[in-house]
Amino acid sequence: MFGFTAVEALQLSFDNSAAAIIDKEPWIANLKAMRRLKNLCLQPQKVEQVLVLSGDVHYGFHRYESYQHPVSPQRVHFWQLTSSAVCNIPPGSGLGQNVVEKWLPFLWKRVLHKFHKEKARYLRPDQSEHFIAADTNLGLLELDPQGLPERSFLLLADAATSKKWHWSYNLKKPRILS
Repeated sequence: MFGFTAVEALQLSFDNSAAAIIDKEPWIANLKAMRRLKNLCLQPQKVEQVLVLSGDVHYGFHRYESYQHPVSPQRVHFWQLTSSAVCNIPPGSGLGQNVVEKWLPFLWKRVLHKFHKEKARYLRPDQSEHFIAADTNLGLLELDPQGLPERSFLLLADAATSKKWHWSYNLKKPRILS
């Protein structure tokens, strides 16, 4: 539902038809359809949490958004937990991560900072300062006894070295990337 900010910003710099030609996958390429999906999720009056389990062939990341319910006084919390295919081996063993780490600070200062502050809320894992994983990964989710999101995990592996590790996220007290 929510994509990676750098790609979304690029897509938003074009009109809707050009954005759909560049990358037809994310909802941002069709703002009308994205609004409809969000509004469908907000229809139940008692909804407080919306959980989107998602996949991306390139990256794993978690996002958080909050919207005012259209008829109820409460805000609705949207969680998107995205993992990549476990059989996907990113090209260049982390090439995407290297590009993100090297180019994101440059793009951040010039283009993305304002867009991020207005549009994107990435979650930072508890033990890492990184927020996006280009390594092969699998997402896990733990719910509390009331069925609300409590913790999530990205199980990560470097295909080149067979090194394995995990990122954990406390969804009760999330660390939002600032």
